[in-house]
Amino acid sequence: MTLYKQNQTASPLVFFMTSSVDHVSPVTGIVPVVTLSKNGEAFAAAVGDVEEIANGWYRVVPDALDFDTIGPLILHATGAGADATDVLFEVNSGLVDLGPSQLTDIVGNVQGSVGSVIAPVTCRNKCNKCRC
Repeated sequence: MTLYKQNQTASPLVFFMTSSVDHVSPVTGIVPVVTLSKNGEAFAAAVGDVEEIANGWYRVVPDALDFDTIGPLILHATGAGADATDVLFEVNSGLVDLGPSQLTDIVGNVQGSVGSVIAPVTCRNKCNKCRC
């Protein structure tokens, strides 16, 4: 499940459409109809535009109104020649809306921190030259 910050617009809702003939092959070149259920309420049309990415993948371009309700966000998509698709997302007010550069910095800092945690291990043989 993907988490989203309430009222965010940084990340699209991404989903995959499969063929209604073989239920496996990607469906391209369609205009899916996307509805959203916010926190268990009735489904309503997504506010953001729906766009094809490629190879059967589509996205709802985010609009803050699509993320205005805290709780589960269910995406239901239908399209000509495609199986219906359902994806569950979660909207939370406590998440920080990170851009790509901030997320990279955090991952880099965590990786660096993990590396420095290994250094203070005490040698069991009291030689202080190994990391046993």
